[in-house]
Amino acid sequence: MPFYGTVLVGVFVAAIICPRIPPLSKMKNEYYGPVGKQIKEEVPNNQSTLSFAFERAVQKAAQSDKPVQIVKKRIVQCNGYLARDASDCDGDWYTGTNHC
Repeated sequence: MPFYGTVLVGVFVAAIICPRIPPLSKMKNEYYGPVGKQIKEEVPNNQSTLSFAFERAVQKAAQSDKPVQIVKKRIVQCNGYLARDASDCDGDWYTGTNHC
């Protein structure tokens, strides 16, 4: 537990300090001009930021696959990678695309 506690404290300290030092602190908070802002992130006046964020998270989670479906997909994906010879494939292991 001391190791994990130390790692946890270190991560939080880094998360607080890193955005405040250059070059991150010098970056402008703007969107790419030709594309512009494509997401709605304004919090309604009658709602707190935390409750708005929680509501959006619940909506997004409702659209995702169920945990059992996710596990099944990953098992099938892993079996596919183990079953073929990786030397003649240039697939992307992260997104699951392959070009065999």
